[in-house]
Amino acid sequence: MAFANYQKQTEDTLLTFTIHDEQYIKANQYDDAWVLSAERASNCKYLVCCHSQEPQKGTAFCVGLVSQIQAKNPGDGKTRYAICISAYAPIDLPDVWDGGQNPVRYVSLQDLGIDPASLTFETL
Repeated sequence: MAFANYQKQTEDTLLTFTIHDEQYIKANQYDDAWVLSAERASNCKYLVCCHSQEPQKGTAFCVGLVSQIQAKNPGDGKTRYAICISAYAPIDLPDVWDGGQNPVRYVSLQDLGIDPASLTFETL
């Protein structure tokens, strides 16, 4: 096997399976209440959100530019995080979520088939 040509794709994207919709994410400038690795998440440049509810379950509906990972303590003793974004681009990409149980994934935007140069970001 030729390892010289092997290049691991960078995990530049947080992929969430969220109950929140486009209006919520744009109004609040985040998708929140996630259990995640803050260190690993802080290396991500993009947020891609997928609908967790029917009729669009599994469809990616937005790409955000991550501005920060913010700790939130909801009162149950567990630290959860908001993935804050500074810009938003709508997309409509069906069947992105594969049915996995963990609602947060670390992936590459390229592996999702999304070219950031093709997106029109709206500053929030």
